[in-house]
Amino acid sequence: MLLMIDEGLTPVFGYSAPNRDNPLLTQARGVAGHLLFGAVNAMVTEALYRLVRPKVAATERARSIHR
Repeated sequence: MLLMIDEGLTPVFGYSAPNRDNPLLTQARGVAGHLLFGAVNAMVTEALYRLVRPKVAATERARSIHR
């Protein structure tokens, strides 16, 4: 998806300069930034899931006992 949007569609629609105008270091920094964002997003999502999921499971168990 990164390649399709950042490397393909963004320059085509004129939102950024053509890829050949950007230095390789800038391209590498962009890829690293996307990877870091994805990793942090995954860690936060997993942490929130672990915090919320036990409460949901306990509520479901309580409901099944009272049926």
